[in-house]
Amino acid sequence: MLPHSPRSRNLGSPNFAVARGKVRQLALGDLFRKGSNYASHVSRLIFDKLKEDEDATLVRSGEVKAFTEKQLNRFQVHPDGLTFLFEHFEVAPYSNGRFKVELTLEELGPDFEWAKKLDL
Repeated sequence: MLPHSPRSRNLGSPNFAVARGKVRQLALGDLFRKGSNYASHVSRLIFDKLKEDEDATLVRSGEVKAFTEKQLNRFQVHPDGLTFLFEHFEVAPYSNGRFKVELTLEELGPDFEWAKKLDL
C-alpha cells in the first residue's frame, strides 16, 4: 500500500526556482529534457503504482483514465526523485484519504534532468 492518510492536511507547497535572476514557480516539464514525452511517461508510472494500491479504487476501476496538467504539477522534489500528491476524490473516495506516489530517479529515467535544471 502506498503511504497516504485521511488525516494528512498538507499536500505540500509549490516548487520555486531562480531563473535568470527571477523567482518563478516550477512546472514538471521544467525538470525534464526539452522535447521529451515526460507527461505520458510520468502518468504511466503513477498509474502503475496506483493500480497496485487497493485503496486507489477510482484508478483500479478505470474511472480515472488520465491526470490533468494541474495534477501532474502537484509534486515535491527530493534528492531521490519526485513525490506526486493527490487530493480527496482524485483517485479514490474521500474516505480513502489523500495519496502520495513516489517516483525514483531511476523510474523517472534519463530525460529527468532536475540536477542540471536546478543547478545542483
